[in-house]
Amino acid sequence: MPSDFLFAIEVSDEPASDRMLTDLTAAVSAHAGLAQGTVDELNDALRQARACGPEQGRCQVRFQAASGTLTISVGREGCPEWQTTRPLP
Repeated sequence: MPSDFLFAIEVSDEPASDRMLTDLTAAVSAHAGLAQGTVDELNDALRQARACGPEQGRCQVRFQAASGTLTISVGREGCPEWQTTRPLP
């Protein structure tokens, strides 16, 4: 099991940000030991969470591993915070 960590980033809604966030989610998930199927599922969920709110804007994405769990959250102005958790292997 990886050590506890916190990684947070603020991204814009540009297409390049979507590609970067997909790569980042894959890297963080691999570091945490999650399976590729879980990574694909998380990327789909993150895209949906970022689709809330105005077409242009910024959102904050946070990855936190603690106590055997990976928590991912997305905050965006005008939208309820989205969050999901996955147990770490």
